[in-house]
Parts: sequence; structure tokens; C-alpha cells
Amino acid sequence: MRAASRTWFPLLQGNPGSLAKPLAVLYDSGMNDRPTTLERAFQLAKSGECANVDQVRMRLKSEGYSDGQAHTKGPSIRGQLSKLCQAATAATAKTTS
Repeated sequence: MRAASRTWFPLLQGNPGSLAKPLAVLYDSGMNDRPTTLERAFQLAKSGECANVDQVRMRLKSEGYSDGQAHTKGPSIRGQLSKLCQAATAATAKTTS
């Protein structure tokens, strides 16, 4: 147990602020009713309100999710969101015509 505390102590001593954001991201999701960034991105993509991933990102930013770009950057997530946006947009177009 003592060896583990030695491992983390230099990280905390060197720059305590460097761990603050990752820890906040891990623990913030259970602290309020607001969905996480990824949850909200998927909600927006499925809603039909956003035609593409760029619109999802803009919407996240307008709703106060400052980390939307980082969370939707990876090719896998971007691909999933893109497919959802396309499907939702097509479904919305069918129901309105």
C-alpha cells in the first residue's frame, strides 16, 4: 500500500491541477441530472435536430458543454454520431413529407 501512495504523490505534488479535470469528468456525471457530454451528443444525433456531427458539436457548445469537440473527435464516435444523424434526419424527412 505504501508503494502505491509513493507512485501518486509525485503526480499530485508536481501539478495538482493536472488531475482536477480528469477527476471532475469521472465524478461529475453522478453529481447532477445533466447528461454527460457523450450522452447529450447521442441524444442530439438521435433527435433529428442535427444533420451532422458538426451541428452536434455546435449544439453541445451552445448548451455549455465545453468539451464537446474532444469527446466527438475519435473516428469511431464520429462515425456512430454521423450514422445516427443521417438516420434521424431521414426519418424526420419521411414524417414531414
